[in-house]
Amino acid sequence: PAAGAAAAARAPACAARSAPETPRAPFLLLGCILLMRLLPLGAAEETKWLRYMYIKYANEPVDTEPSFSSDVVKYEATMDWKMRFFSVQAQPVPPAVIENIVLCRQDADCTKEEQSIVVIDFSRSINMMPGSRVRFRFDVIRHGEVKTFTIVIRRLQGSETNLRTLIGRGLTLWPVGKSDEARSPGFKPNVTTYQCLMDVTLEIVMLELHLQDSGQTVVASASPSVLLEKNNNFTLLKNSNPGHFKAPPLRRLTLGDGFGGGDYSSAAAAEVAASAEAGDGAAANAEVGDARERRRLMNSGVVGEFQYPNRYVNFPVPLTSQREIFLKVISADGGHHLFYSLKVARSSCPPSSPLFDVGAKRCVRFCNSGFFGDTEAKRCKRCQDSCFSCLASHRCTSCPKASRELAFELDNVTGTCEPRQRSMLEEHPQKTLALLFTGVSVFIFLCGLCGFRSQDDDPEMMRRKTAPAETLKAGFSIGEQRSPQIGQPGGGGAVGSSGVGRFLGRGGTAAPAGGGARYMPVAGDDYDDA
Repeated sequence: PAAGAAAAARAPACAARSAPETPRAPFLLLGCILLMRLLPLGAAEETKWLRYMYIKYANEPVDTEPSFSSDVVKYEATMDWKMRFFSVQAQPVPPAVIENIVLCRQDADCTKEEQSIVVIDFSRSINMMPGSRVRFRFDVIRHGEVKTFTIVIRRLQGSETNLRTLIGRGLTLWPVGKSDEARSPGFKPNVTTYQCLMDVTLEIVMLELHLQDSGQTVVASASPSVLLEKNNNFTLLKNSNPGHFKAPPLRRLTLGDGFGGGDYSSAAAAEVAASAEAGDGAAANAEVGDARERRRLMNSGVVGEFQYPNRYVNFPVPLTSQREIFLKVISADGGHHLFYSLKVARSSCPPSSPLFDVGAKRCVRFCNSGFFGDTEAKRCKRCQDSCFSCLASHRCTSCPKASRELAFELDNVTGTCEPRQRSMLEEHPQKTLALLFTGVSVFIFLCGLCGFRSQDDDPEMMRRKTAPAETLKAGFSIGEQRSPQIGQPGGGGAVGSSGVGRFLGRGGTAAPAGGGARYMPVAGDDYDDA
């Protein structure tokens, strides 16, 4: 407060300085604004007295009401029947210290009895009897200032059978009875009978139960669905206050300076991610560092959990029907029980859209492909897996597309789609063509190989290859009769003319000098010269 008053006193002076229109005026005004914003923050940091404070039984948490905050000095806590003792854990912000620890055991009244506890035994275990109440009080001293924190702790008797809260998701609970509590909607622990009207878009009744003692046991059951009559009083109920599920508060019990003693939830994580994506470098890094510190503290074991984990009950309710749900709550000691009943009714779709689409969660006039309209149940139901579209559960109008393995054929007599195994060519056309091409290529190769082998085995070819030398000599004799002489008419001219090549024997050797040249015919026209 003193810092806030000082900041307020500086405000007129800052405004007066910024009045003249000089180049320094905007900077002075900005500096004044920053100073005014930082002073209250510094004052808020100085008002923190405790880093954390929580209550536990052994390694189990004990919830406080309200949740811990550095600004709250009075708390209440309720221990389960099985919890025989408790201990308070707290750490002051330096240089503050804890002093004057007092425990009042008789009905939490310090005027009847007051027991002092030394500081060294601040976190020691304190025993409690079932049904008793105690008051735990201590002072935090800093710079001569004193701040007193008080916790009133109660232990349950073990015979409790009431629920703390009953919530219907999307439902308004209307108590049934003549008491004043039954006139307003909502759950009342002392009222055991309720009724509500479901919206047509809801198919399942989802209830969230908050137990009074974590050792309580809940047994849920439901009666069969009954057709809802037109003149039923359920249709007059209004869903004016639909319920929403509530998760237990997420408590951080070891958060110190910089964490504000608050909660760190998924929303805070989303803000950190958004700031990092926006490019706010310094702020994003600071937030990420705080998030890591929070996770480290959570993993260290000095954190709070949920003393009362929620219980959930689900039951389906068909269209235009009603159903009654029974909840049997058994006490923690097992010797007592209490019944709660909830009558739930669900309205029907309007005549213009008489069918309810489960996927779209709304009333429709026609069902989508793969569904058919059941007029009796007033909803769209799924066709068989072998049907693409149908008029009834066993009456297909079209079949699905063929897959790699199966093809479907519609039987108009039975109204079913008969599966048929597809051939290998239909299943794997590319592989089949590749195998066929390979087979044809191999067949052609084998045929060519057999042709070459058959030529080697032909007798005529063998005779030509093994012909005797007389055949060659006979060829030379023919050449002698037809060979012209050099210098005679038609003898092919002088040496060096174009006819010299005809007088060369096989292998390019010259003809003998003493007689006619012997040679093999090299062209067909050699026989025409005769």
